[in-house]
Amino acid sequence: RTDFIANVSHEMKTPLALLQIYTENLKNNIQGIDRDYYCDTIIEETEKLSKMVSSMLEISSIDSGFIKLNFENVDLTELCRDILREYQPILLDYQTKVSLTESAVVSGDIKYLEQVIKNILNNAVQHTCVGNEISITLEKTVSKTCLKIFNQGEHIPEEDLEHLWDAFYRTDKARTRDGKNNVGLGLYIVKTVMDKHGGTCHIENSEGGVTVSIVLESK
Repeated sequence: RTDFIANVSHEMKTPLALLQIYTENLKNNIQGIDRDYYCDTIIEETEKLSKMVSSMLEISSIDSGFIKLNFENVDLTELCRDILREYQPILLDYQTKVSLTESAVVSGDIKYLEQVIKNILNNAVQHTCVGNEISITLEKTVSKTCLKIFNQGEHIPEEDLEHLWDAFYRTDKARTRDGKNNVGLGLYIVKTVMDKHGGTCHIENSEGGVTVSIVLESK
């Protein structure tokens, strides 16, 4: 909890500082500033803070049991197809390979399972150069259903792998700003939701890149 609070404070400090400086400069009508750039930055940082707070509230609600998950039979194959149709304009920039089993029914809350898949896919896009490969594979056995999302790119240092599920953890220790508006909670939400579903999640270096996978019991 201490680490979490420290990380939250660190993540909020920079956008809040930018908001203060930029709004003060605009209010004081400082000469020579790019007002459009300042306004765009204020909007971007506000959206980032809003997204961060919403994610933390949702995580807190799930952890505390305040939000009750609505378990039902969910066909992950159909869910993946729906998500991929939505992401088609984004994935056109990559070599996208898709292999989905004909049907893969699991017990879960479709809203949160959709969020899990989107978070992993967003993570893959953020860490893949345009033109490189992203592959989505859904496999099913009698007892288990496994979704794997691979992105071509650099391997993750071994000492960082086990920490990637932590809130706000970054392999970039300098916490540089990359303009991708990433609040550092995507994989943490994946882990939280999977725990509530009795499933597991894994991340590993594989040939040519990194693979994130989730495993649920088959119905």
